[in-house]
Amino acid sequence: MFWRRNVETESLREDVKLLEAANKSLKEDNIKLKTEHEELKLKKRLEQEEIVHMQKINKERLEAQIETKKIELERKHVESLSKFKEEQRVALVDSLREFHTKMEKRSDDEVKRIQQMYDSIMNIMPKVNLMLEKKVK
Repeated sequence: MFWRRNVETESLREDVKLLEAANKSLKEDNIKLKTEHEELKLKKRLEQEEIVHMQKINKERLEAQIETKKIELERKHVESLSKFKEEQRVALVDSLREFHTKMEKRSDDEVKRIQQMYDSIMNIMPKVNLMLEKKVK
């Protein structure tokens, strides 16, 4: 019996050693898994920060593009507005020249017509003119 007890104790000691080795191995695996878990959490956080940073950069780039497009559209609007105003000014000047030319022609025609009336009146009444001239002298 003693021998049996000794064998059982030996076998229990071997089992304890095996369990301690397995426990040590499990503890090492646990430490490795915890380390890997922490590394993965850190990696995830860094990737999330990178995503946020990239989104911020993309947003700023898009805002810059929008601002550039806005400035370009404003510049085109100002150019087209100034071009339109210049065309309107040229059209107004041309219209005024045409009006001036018509008025000059009308005035010249009116002067000619009055001159013709005066000449016709003078032809009809030459004697009155002579008498007026004599009285004036």
